[in-house]
Amino acid sequence: MRKKIIECAKSMGLDCIGFTHAAPYNEQTGEHFQTAVVVLAPYYAGEKENSNLARYAWAEDYHVIVRDLLERLAREIGLERYAVCCDTGPQIDRLLAINAGLVFRGKNGMCIHPQYGSWLVIGYLVCDLDLPHDRPLGEDCIGCGKCVAACPGGAITPNGVDANRCLSAITQKKGELPEDEAVLVGKQGMAFGCDVCQNVCPHNVGVPLTPIGAFRQNLKCRVEMQEIAPLSNRAFSRTYQNRAWAWRGKGVIERNLGYIGAQKGK
Repeated sequence: MRKKIIECAKSMGLDCIGFTHAAPYNEQTGEHFQTAVVVLAPYYAGEKENSNLARYAWAEDYHVIVRDLLERLAREIGLERYAVCCDTGPQIDRLLAINAGLVFRGKNGMCIHPQYGSWLVIGYLVCDLDLPHDRPLGEDCIGCGKCVAACPGGAITPNGVDANRCLSAITQKKGELPEDEAVLVGKQGMAFGCDVCQNVCPHNVGVPLTPIGAFRQNLKCRVEMQEIAPLSNRAFSRTYQNRAWAWRGKGVIERNLGYIGAQKGK
């Protein structure tokens, strides 16, 4: 069955797959599964100029893409009792990927795959199959310190990543930002997210394009004030409901674009 799962996953473009122990899925109900089938979904789709959206958000919502692939995998291998998750499940996706022998952790907190670098998202399928589990990789971050030096907010510290100083997290906060954070957003020019630490990472040099078609199609790399300003909140949600960058709503994106415009006007 393990071989069947791997072959089926690869036929869908999921060529990075591993198996590990599934922790209790729902501690309140006691629901439990034996095995977590963990997949990596690389999203690197090449270089695009003048992007102001994080690269993982260029394609349609990765949560939907990955969950749909895992649902299809479950159907094709004939599972009856299972659950699929991508970034919103009860278990820690990154820890599962590490334990399943797929990735190692970088100083910037990102999971890094030897072939695809850190341009990836993680999904997993938990099931009752009793399958052999994989072991963590014996590799590690090369520790060059480039991500530490390049981080716009100085968020990468010897004690880990300080989310309060991470530009990606800052662009997703609600409400008006303190002056220092507003200036940071304006200077960096990102309407949503940040890829700086990944752009400078040596592990991301020469990575191949994603084998998953959905991450190469219908790309949107930039959002402009003039396209969203006329929209009501409801119209914004309806128009961009299939985009991960729109999850915080119109107000947050419009605010960030306002900071960027103000900085350009100085």
